[in-house]
Amino acid sequence: MRTKVVYNGDYGGYSIPEEVRIKYNEIAGTNYKNFWNMEEIPRHDKLLVQLVEEFLQSDKKDQTDLAILEIDSNRYIINEYDGWESVVEPNDIDWIEVE
Repeated sequence: MRTKVVYNGDYGGYSIPEEVRIKYNEIAGTNYKNFWNMEEIPRHDKLLVQLVEEFLQSDKKDQTDLAILEIDSNRYIINEYDGWESVVEPNDIDWIEVE
């Protein structure tokens, strides 16, 4: 199962561009007043992924550090350091086995 995940690919933290937030509200019938409220939306939300993909293909793509990663799993976590995020799948983890 392939899943697309939105993450922040640079320092500074995850934030949704205003244009994406407005379109998301229009299509989904929601009323997110700013990008901080949108943090509750799963990063794999199909509409969010679609709108971010469209934004990244526009001439405004330099206005965001968002990126999309397609993963092979239906499970992931997002690690963050100083705003820079990485998407980790179970097979990315070097597990320590107790014998």
